Amino acid sequence: MRDRRFAEGALAMNSITLDFDLDSQGQPIGCKHYDIKDSNRLIEEFMLLANMSVAEKLIKGLPQSALLRCHPKPLVKPLARYRELFQALNYPLDSATAGTLHRSLTSIDDPVHRKLLQYLAVRIMCPARYFCLGHQKNNPVCHYALNVPMYTHFTSPIRRYADLMVHRMLEHLLTKPEQPLPWDNTTIENIAVNCNDRSYGARTVDSRCSKLYLVQYIKRLISEQNGEPIRCQAHVVHVGDAFGEVLIWEYDLEVRIYWKKLTRAKYAYQKSHHRCFIDWSSKPTKNSKVPTNSSQSNANGENGTESTCQELVNGIQNLDLGGVDQPVSGQKLSGETSDKRSSSGGSSGGIKAVTDLSGQEFIKSHKLNPKFTQEMSLFSVVPVILEVDTVRGVSSINIQLENPFQ
Repeated sequence: MRDRRFAEGALAMNSITLDFDLDSQGQPIGCKHYDIKDSNRLIEEFMLLANMSVAEKLIKGLPQSALLRCHPKPLVKPLARYRELFQALNYPLDSATAGTLHRSLTSIDDPVHRKLLQYLAVRIMCPARYFCLGHQKNNPVCHYALNVPMYTHFTSPIRRYADLMVHRMLEHLLTKPEQPLPWDNTTIENIAVNCNDRSYGARTVDSRCSKLYLVQYIKRLISEQNGEPIRCQAHVVHVGDAFGEVLIWEYDLEVRIYWKKLTRAKYAYQKSHHRCFIDWSSKPTKNSKVPTNSSQSNANGENGTESTCQELVNGIQNLDLGGVDQPVSGQKLSGETSDKRSSSGGSSGGIKAVTDLSGQEFIKSHKLNPKFTQEMSLFSVVPVILEVDTVRGVSSINIQLENPFQ
Protein backbone atom coordinates (compact mmCIF):
# COMPACT_ATOMS: atom_id res chain seq x y z
CA MET A 1 0.00 0.00 0.00
CA ARG A 2 2.73 2.42 0.98
CA ASP A 3 4.86 1.62 -2.06
CA ARG A 4 1.84 2.07 -4.33
CA ARG A 5 1.07 5.46 -2.78
CA PHE A 6 4.57 6.75 -3.46
CA ALA A 7 4.54 5.24 -6.94
CA GLU A 8 1.37 7.25 -7.59
CA GLY A 9 3.08 10.52 -6.71
CA ALA A 10 3.13 11.04 -2.93
CA LEU A 11 6.08 12.71 -1.20
CA ALA A 12 7.93 11.46 1.89
CA MET A 13 9.75 13.97 4.10
CA ASN A 14 12.12 13.43 6.98
CA SER A 15 11.49 15.35 10.18
CA ILE A 16 12.90 14.58 13.61
CA THR A 17 10.92 13.91 16.76
CA LEU A 18 12.79 13.61 20.06
CA ASP A 19 11.68 10.96 22.55
CA PHE A 20 12.72 11.39 26.21
CA ASP A 21 13.05 8.82 28.98
CA LEU A 22 12.01 10.30 32.36
CA ASP A 23 12.93 9.40 35.91
CA SER A 24 10.48 9.12 38.81
CA GLN A 25 10.64 12.91 39.27
CA GLY A 26 9.71 13.60 35.65
CA GLN A 27 13.23 14.70 34.70
CA PRO A 28 14.77 13.57 31.36
CA ILE A 29 17.47 10.91 31.72
CA GLY A 30 17.59 9.74 28.10
CA CYS A 31 17.03 11.23 24.65
CA LYS A 32 16.60 9.46 21.33
CA HIS A 33 14.78 9.83 18.04
CA TYR A 34 11.21 8.56 18.02
CA ASP A 35 11.25 5.26 16.18
CA ILE A 36 8.51 4.69 13.62
CA LYS A 37 7.78 0.96 13.28
CA ASP A 38 6.19 -0.96 10.43
CA SER A 39 3.00 -1.26 12.49
CA ASN A 40 2.84 2.55 12.66
CA ARG A 41 3.21 2.76 8.90
CA LEU A 42 0.49 0.16 8.33
CA ILE A 43 -1.94 2.07 10.55
CA GLU A 44 -0.99 5.29 8.75
CA GLU A 45 -1.93 3.82 5.37
CA PHE A 46 -5.39 2.76 6.56
CA MET A 47 -5.93 6.16 8.18
CA LEU A 48 -5.01 7.93 4.95
CA LEU A 49 -7.42 5.73 3.00
CA ALA A 50 -10.20 6.45 5.50
CA ASN A 51 -9.57 10.20 5.36
CA MET A 52 -9.56 10.25 1.55
CA SER A 53 -12.73 8.11 1.35
CA VAL A 54 -14.61 10.39 3.74
CA ALA A 55 -13.40 13.47 1.85
CA GLU A 56 -14.79 12.04 -1.38
CA LYS A 57 -18.13 11.30 0.32
CA LEU A 58 -18.36 14.85 1.73
CA ILE A 59 -17.54 16.49 -1.59
CA LYS A 60 -20.27 14.53 -3.36
CA GLY A 61 -22.89 15.08 -0.66
CA LEU A 62 -21.92 18.59 0.52
CA PRO A 63 -20.25 20.27 -2.46
CA GLN A 64 -20.45 23.73 -0.84
CA SER A 65 -20.07 22.92 2.86
CA ALA A 66 -17.52 20.10 3.19
CA LEU A 67 -14.75 20.68 5.73
CA LEU A 68 -11.55 19.64 3.96
CA ARG A 69 -7.80 19.92 4.36
CA CYS A 70 -5.51 21.51 1.78
CA HIS A 71 -1.72 21.37 1.54
CA PRO A 72 -0.55 24.03 -0.98
CA LYS A 73 2.47 23.50 -3.17
CA PRO A 74 5.77 25.13 -2.10
CA LEU A 75 6.23 28.84 -2.67
CA VAL A 76 8.51 29.94 -5.50
CA LYS A 77 11.35 31.51 -3.49
CA PRO A 78 11.86 28.68 -0.95
CA LEU A 79 11.72 26.15 -3.78
CA ALA A 80 14.31 28.14 -5.74
CA ARG A 81 16.68 28.11 -2.74
CA TYR A 82 16.13 24.37 -2.38
CA ARG A 83 16.95 23.92 -6.07
CA GLU A 84 20.19 25.85 -5.59
CA LEU A 85 21.12 23.40 -2.85
CA PHE A 86 20.67 20.47 -5.24
CA GLN A 87 22.71 22.25 -7.89
CA ALA A 88 25.53 22.95 -5.43
CA LEU A 89 25.67 19.23 -4.63
CA ASN A 90 25.41 18.25 -8.33
CA TYR A 91 22.09 16.44 -7.91
CA PRO A 92 19.23 16.79 -10.42
CA LEU A 93 15.92 18.09 -9.09
CA ASP A 94 12.53 17.78 -10.76
CA SER A 95 10.06 19.72 -8.63
CA ALA A 96 7.15 19.78 -11.08
CA THR A 97 5.03 17.64 -8.74
CA ALA A 98 5.32 16.02 -5.33
CA GLY A 99 5.97 12.71 -7.06
CA THR A 100 8.86 14.00 -9.15
CA LEU A 101 10.35 15.67 -6.08
CA HIS A 102 10.09 12.37 -4.20
CA ARG A 103 11.83 10.52 -7.02
CA SER A 104 14.58 13.14 -7.11
CA LEU A 105 15.19 12.56 -3.40
CA THR A 106 15.07 8.77 -3.51
CA SER A 107 17.46 8.68 -6.49
CA ILE A 108 20.29 10.13 -4.35
CA ASP A 109 22.73 7.31 -3.61
CA ASP A 110 24.47 8.89 -0.62
CA PRO A 111 22.24 7.97 2.38
CA VAL A 112 23.39 10.92 4.51
CA HIS A 113 22.80 13.43 1.72
CA ARG A 114 19.41 11.88 0.98
CA LYS A 115 18.19 12.10 4.60
CA LEU A 116 19.50 15.64 5.04
CA LEU A 117 17.78 16.80 1.85
CA GLN A 118 14.55 15.11 2.95
CA TYR A 119 14.87 16.93 6.27
CA LEU A 120 15.46 20.26 4.54
CA ALA A 121 12.47 19.65 2.23
CA VAL A 122 10.21 20.35 5.21
CA ARG A 123 11.47 23.96 5.22
CA ILE A 124 10.07 24.73 1.79
CA MET A 125 6.60 23.35 2.50
CA CYS A 126 3.60 25.56 3.16
CA PRO A 127 1.52 24.62 6.22
CA ALA A 128 -1.54 22.48 5.60
CA ARG A 129 -4.86 24.05 6.58
CA TYR A 130 -8.56 23.32 7.02
CA PHE A 131 -11.14 25.14 4.93
CA CYS A 132 -14.80 25.14 3.93
CA LEU A 133 -15.20 24.03 0.32
CA GLY A 134 -17.73 26.75 -0.41
CA HIS A 135 -15.20 29.43 0.58
CA GLN A 136 -12.42 28.02 -1.62
CA LYS A 137 -12.45 30.10 -4.79
CA ASN A 138 -9.21 30.55 -6.72
CA ASN A 139 -6.96 28.38 -4.55
CA PRO A 140 -6.47 24.75 -5.62
CA VAL A 141 -8.33 22.07 -3.67
CA CYS A 142 -5.63 19.46 -3.23
CA HIS A 143 -3.05 18.00 -0.89
CA TYR A 144 0.42 18.53 -2.36
CA ALA A 145 2.44 16.05 -0.28
CA LEU A 146 -0.13 13.26 -0.61
CA ASN A 147 -0.78 14.14 -4.27
CA VAL A 148 -4.54 13.67 -3.95
CA PRO A 149 -7.33 16.02 -5.13
CA MET A 150 -9.37 15.72 -1.93
CA TYR A 151 -8.46 15.11 1.70
CA THR A 152 -9.80 15.70 5.19
CA HIS A 153 -9.20 14.61 8.79
CA PHE A 154 -11.61 11.94 10.04
CA THR A 155 -9.65 9.37 12.04
CA SER A 156 -8.76 11.24 15.27
CA PRO A 157 -11.90 12.81 16.76
CA ILE A 158 -10.58 12.31 20.32
CA ARG A 159 -7.81 14.88 19.76
CA ARG A 160 -8.90 17.15 16.87
CA TYR A 161 -12.06 19.22 16.69
CA ALA A 162 -11.91 19.23 12.88
CA ASP A 163 -12.41 15.46 12.94
CA LEU A 164 -15.47 15.90 15.15
CA MET A 165 -16.97 18.29 12.60
CA VAL A 166 -16.25 15.83 9.80
CA HIS A 167 -17.90 13.03 11.81
CA ARG A 168 -21.00 15.18 12.29
CA MET A 169 -21.13 16.03 8.58
CA LEU A 170 -20.79 12.38 7.61
CA GLU A 171 -23.48 11.36 10.10
CA HIS A 172 -25.78 14.04 8.64
CA LEU A 173 -25.23 12.69 5.11
CA LEU A 174 -25.96 9.13 6.22
CA THR A 175 -29.00 9.84 8.41
CA LYS A 176 -30.53 13.12 7.17
CA PRO A 177 -29.43 13.55 3.55
CA GLU A 178 -32.48 15.66 2.60
CA GLN A 179 -32.15 18.17 5.44
CA PRO A 180 -29.77 21.15 5.44
CA LEU A 181 -26.72 21.22 7.70
CA PRO A 182 -27.15 23.01 11.05
CA TRP A 183 -24.24 25.34 10.11
CA ASP A 184 -23.93 27.76 7.23
CA ASN A 185 -20.73 28.00 5.18
CA THR A 186 -19.46 31.08 7.00
CA THR A 187 -19.72 29.29 10.34
CA ILE A 188 -17.89 26.26 8.93
CA GLU A 189 -15.13 28.48 7.54
CA ASN A 190 -14.77 30.23 10.90
CA ILE A 191 -14.48 26.84 12.59
CA ALA A 192 -11.82 25.85 10.06
CA VAL A 193 -9.81 29.02 10.73
CA ASN A 194 -10.00 28.44 14.48
CA CYS A 195 -8.90 24.81 14.02
CA ASN A 196 -5.92 26.03 12.01
CA ASP A 197 -4.91 28.47 14.73
CA ARG A 198 -5.25 25.88 17.49
CA SER A 199 -3.46 23.21 15.48
CA TYR A 200 -0.46 25.41 14.77
CA GLY A 201 -0.38 26.55 18.38
CA ALA A 202 -0.47 22.98 19.69
CA ARG A 203 2.39 21.98 17.41
CA THR A 204 4.45 24.93 18.57
CA VAL A 205 3.87 24.11 22.24
CA ASP A 206 4.82 20.50 21.51
CA SER A 207 8.05 21.60 19.84
CA ARG A 208 8.94 24.02 22.61
CA CYS A 209 8.22 21.45 25.30
CA SER A 210 10.70 19.19 23.53
CA LYS A 211 13.29 21.98 23.60
CA LEU A 212 12.65 22.60 27.29
CA TYR A 213 13.26 18.96 28.11
CA LEU A 214 16.31 18.92 25.87
CA VAL A 215 17.83 21.77 27.88
CA GLN A 216 17.26 19.77 31.08
CA TYR A 217 18.82 16.68 29.50
CA ILE A 218 21.93 18.54 28.29
CA LYS A 219 22.32 20.09 31.76
CA ARG A 220 22.21 16.59 33.24
CA LEU A 221 24.91 15.31 30.87
CA ILE A 222 27.15 18.28 31.66
CA SER A 223 26.67 17.66 35.39
CA GLU A 224 27.61 14.00 34.93
CA GLN A 225 30.82 15.18 33.22
CA ASN A 226 31.76 17.46 36.14
CA GLY A 227 30.81 20.58 34.24
CA GLU A 228 32.57 19.68 30.99
CA PRO A 229 30.59 20.71 27.88
CA ILE A 230 29.08 18.20 25.49
CA ARG A 231 31.11 17.60 22.34
CA CYS A 232 29.42 16.24 19.25
CA GLN A 233 29.36 16.58 15.48
CA ALA A 234 27.15 18.72 13.28
CA HIS A 235 26.38 18.73 9.56
CA VAL A 236 26.73 21.95 7.59
CA VAL A 237 23.36 22.59 5.89
CA HIS A 238 23.97 26.08 4.52
CA VAL A 239 27.04 28.07 3.48
CA GLY A 240 26.70 31.69 2.38
CA ASP A 241 28.89 34.76 2.13
CA ALA A 242 27.73 36.11 5.52
CA PHE A 243 26.92 33.02 7.56
CA GLY A 244 26.58 29.27 7.65
CA GLU A 245 24.12 26.95 9.37
CA VAL A 246 24.81 23.61 11.04
CA LEU A 247 22.47 20.85 12.19
CA ILE A 248 23.08 18.56 15.15
CA TRP A 249 21.00 15.64 13.94
CA GLU A 250 21.10 13.80 17.26
CA TYR A 251 19.31 16.61 19.10
CA ASP A 252 17.47 18.32 16.22
CA LEU A 253 19.34 21.58 16.90
CA GLU A 254 20.34 24.16 14.31
CA VAL A 255 22.56 27.19 14.72
CA ARG A 256 23.50 30.07 12.45
CA ILE A 257 27.20 31.00 12.43
CA TYR A 258 28.12 34.50 11.30
CA TRP A 259 31.61 34.59 9.81
CA LYS A 260 32.26 38.12 11.07
CA LYS A 261 31.81 36.90 14.63
CA LEU A 262 34.84 34.64 14.26
CA THR A 263 36.84 37.41 15.91
CA ARG A 264 39.99 35.38 16.60
CA ALA A 265 40.01 33.36 13.39
CA LYS A 266 40.31 34.40 9.76
CA TYR A 267 37.89 33.25 7.10
CA ALA A 268 37.28 33.45 3.35
CA TYR A 269 34.14 32.51 1.41
CA GLN A 270 34.52 30.81 -1.98
CA LYS A 271 31.25 31.50 -3.79
CA SER A 272 31.99 29.33 -6.82
CA HIS A 273 32.22 26.22 -4.62
CA HIS A 274 29.68 27.18 -1.91
CA ARG A 275 32.20 26.81 0.91
CA CYS A 276 33.95 28.82 3.58
CA PHE A 277 37.52 28.35 4.79
CA ILE A 278 38.32 29.11 8.44
CA ASP A 279 41.95 29.60 9.46
CA TRP A 280 42.39 28.57 13.10
CA SER A 281 46.14 29.21 13.30
CA SER A 282 45.60 32.43 15.25
CA LYS A 283 43.82 30.50 18.03
CA PRO A 284 46.57 28.60 19.86
CA THR A 285 44.59 28.06 23.08
CA LYS A 286 43.66 24.43 23.66
CA ASN A 287 39.99 23.62 23.08
CA SER A 288 39.43 27.02 21.49
CA LYS A 289 35.80 27.84 20.81
CA VAL A 290 34.07 30.37 18.62
CA PRO A 291 30.80 31.87 19.87
CA THR A 292 27.74 31.48 17.68
CA ASN A 293 24.12 32.40 18.10
CA SER A 294 22.12 30.16 20.39
CA SER A 295 20.32 27.31 18.67
CA GLN A 296 17.73 28.40 16.12
CA SER A 297 14.95 27.31 18.44
CA ASN A 298 16.26 29.61 21.15
CA ALA A 299 16.60 32.48 18.68
CA ASN A 300 12.89 32.11 18.06
CA GLY A 301 12.13 32.35 21.77
CA GLU A 302 12.20 28.64 22.65
CA ASN A 303 14.19 28.88 25.88
CA GLY A 304 14.81 26.16 28.42
CA THR A 305 14.19 26.69 32.12
CA GLU A 306 15.74 25.60 35.38
CA SER A 307 15.58 22.03 36.58
CA THR A 308 12.07 21.59 38.04
CA CYS A 309 8.98 20.30 36.28
CA GLN A 310 6.96 23.25 37.60
CA GLU A 311 9.35 25.64 35.88
CA LEU A 312 8.87 23.66 32.67
CA VAL A 313 5.15 24.33 32.99
CA ASN A 314 5.78 28.00 33.76
CA GLY A 315 7.91 28.27 30.64
CA ILE A 316 5.15 26.85 28.48
CA GLN A 317 2.61 29.35 29.80
CA ASN A 318 4.65 32.25 28.41
CA LEU A 319 5.01 30.87 24.88
CA ASP A 320 3.54 32.56 21.83
CA LEU A 321 1.43 30.25 19.69
CA GLY A 322 2.43 29.49 16.12
CA GLY A 323 3.89 26.55 14.24
CA VAL A 324 3.95 24.53 11.05
CA ASP A 325 2.16 21.35 10.02
CA GLN A 326 4.92 18.83 9.36
CA PRO A 327 5.32 15.08 8.88
CA VAL A 328 7.19 13.08 11.48
CA SER A 329 10.00 10.55 11.16
CA GLY A 330 12.68 9.14 13.41
CA GLN A 331 15.59 8.05 11.23
CA LYS A 332 19.24 8.37 12.14
CA LEU A 333 22.01 9.41 9.83
CA SER A 334 24.22 6.59 8.59
CA GLY A 335 27.42 6.39 10.56
CA GLU A 336 25.99 8.30 13.51
CA THR A 337 27.50 7.07 16.75
CA SER A 338 25.29 6.21 19.68
CA ASP A 339 27.27 8.28 22.22
CA LYS A 340 28.67 11.73 21.47
CA ARG A 341 29.09 12.95 25.03
CA SER A 342 32.89 12.70 25.21
CA SER A 343 34.55 15.64 26.91
CA SER A 344 38.01 14.70 25.69
CA GLY A 345 39.81 16.34 22.82
CA GLY A 346 40.25 15.01 19.32
CA SER A 347 36.70 15.71 18.15
CA SER A 348 37.82 16.85 14.73
CA GLY A 349 35.05 15.07 12.88
CA GLY A 350 37.54 13.78 10.32
CA ILE A 351 39.01 17.16 9.27
CA LYS A 352 41.23 16.64 6.23
CA ALA A 353 43.62 18.85 4.35
CA VAL A 354 42.21 20.73 1.36
CA THR A 355 43.50 18.77 -1.63
CA ASP A 356 41.66 20.20 -4.64
CA LEU A 357 43.66 22.72 -6.66
CA SER A 358 40.93 25.37 -6.62
CA GLY A 359 40.76 25.27 -2.84
CA GLN A 360 44.52 25.37 -2.40
CA GLU A 361 44.88 28.37 -4.69
CA PHE A 362 41.98 30.13 -2.97
CA ILE A 363 43.52 29.57 0.47
CA LYS A 364 46.88 30.84 -0.74
CA SER A 365 45.39 33.94 -2.38
CA HIS A 366 43.62 34.88 0.88
CA LYS A 367 46.77 34.25 2.96
CA LEU A 368 45.26 31.49 5.08
CA ASN A 369 47.44 28.88 6.77
CA PRO A 370 46.69 25.61 4.92
CA LYS A 371 47.81 23.49 7.89
CA PHE A 372 45.13 24.96 10.15
CA THR A 373 42.35 25.77 7.69
CA GLN A 374 38.97 24.10 8.09
CA GLU A 375 36.67 23.74 5.09
CA MET A 376 32.97 24.24 5.72
CA SER A 377 31.10 22.95 2.70
CA LEU A 378 27.57 21.65 2.27
CA PHE A 379 26.90 18.55 4.39
CA SER A 380 30.45 18.40 5.71
CA VAL A 381 30.87 17.42 9.36
CA VAL A 382 32.21 19.92 11.90
CA PRO A 383 32.88 19.56 15.65
CA VAL A 384 30.71 21.62 17.99
CA ILE A 385 30.34 22.16 21.72
CA LEU A 386 27.03 22.30 23.61
CA GLU A 387 26.74 24.30 26.81
CA VAL A 388 23.80 25.61 28.83
CA ASP A 389 23.68 29.33 29.59
CA THR A 390 21.43 30.70 32.31
CA VAL A 391 20.32 34.33 32.29
CA ARG A 392 17.90 35.63 34.94
CA GLY A 393 16.88 32.08 35.85
CA VAL A 394 16.17 31.00 32.25
CA SER A 395 18.42 28.40 30.63
CA SER A 396 19.14 27.96 26.93
CA ILE A 397 21.45 25.78 24.85
CA ASN A 398 24.50 27.56 23.48
CA ILE A 399 26.19 25.91 20.48
CA GLN A 400 29.78 26.77 19.60
CA LEU A 401 32.20 25.77 16.89
CA GLU A 402 35.26 23.98 18.21
CA ASN A 403 38.79 24.33 16.88
CA PRO A 404 39.24 20.98 15.08
CA PHE A 405 43.04 21.18 15.16
CA GLN A 406 43.47 21.11 18.94
